[in-house]
Amino acid sequence: MVSVKSGTRMWHAEFDSSRNATASILDSLWWHYFLGTSIE
Repeated sequence: MVSVKSGTRMWHAEFDSSRNATASILDSLWWHYFLGTSIE
């Protein structure tokens, strides 16, 4: 039971880190688009 719990916790940590990476990529893309359109 403990090993299953720690395994799910590790999976959640990996999922959170990948989700954060995706969010940061989307944020940077949005800023590039926003700044590019505002400059023009």
